[in-house]
Amino acid sequence: IDQNNRQLQTLYRKRAEALKLIEVDTRNAKKDTVLRSLKEKLDLFVMAFKEQRRKNLEERIGAALREMMHKQHLFDHVSIDLDESGMDLQLVDRHGDRIPKDSLSMGEKQLYAIALLKALIDESGMQFPVVIDSPLQKLDEEHAMNLLRDVFPALSDQVFILPIPGKELSPKEHGEIEHLVHSMSVIRHEEGGSEIRSVSKSEFFAMEEELVWE
Repeated sequence: IDQNNRQLQTLYRKRAEALKLIEVDTRNAKKDTVLRSLKEKLDLFVMAFKEQRRKNLEERIGAALREMMHKQHLFDHVSIDLDESGMDLQLVDRHGDRIPKDSLSMGEKQLYAIALLKALIDESGMQFPVVIDSPLQKLDEEHAMNLLRDVFPALSDQVFILPIPGKELSPKEHGEIEHLVHSMSVIRHEEGGSEIRSVSKSEFFAMEEELVWE
């Protein structure tokens, strides 16, 4: 009888342990179900968020290009395809055909890049310093003035433009936007490094070296 009682106690203990394992598995199964449901909802939210961002970027880039370009009928709308590798941005004509980027002039490509930059900044809603290198070299005077007067000041609270004196920024253009200019500096490239030095307007236009204009 004692031996049977000991065996019975052992069986009761094993039964209790088994019931605990079953209870834990049941709880885990319920947690797994909840987690799967949450993950599905989160995936749907992320997809919807990306889709909304994609549409916003399409609209913002299209609006920025129309604001900067003279050729209002160059494209009908902007199309963005998103995948795991990144973002593919295309201009589309009124027939629904994609416009090859190689068909754009150098000036149009410059405006295209600036429109993308402006759209990304606007969509992010963040204020951070923006640095633009040689943005006016391929543009005519009207396009350049439009960028200097209307586009660049609206990009961010602090914008650094790096034009080439005598090639990208004329005294006339500077006079139109002088009230927006905080300071002018020149970057001197010398053997072993570079030096940044503040200059006056007259000094700047007398130079033929690349500068930093803020």
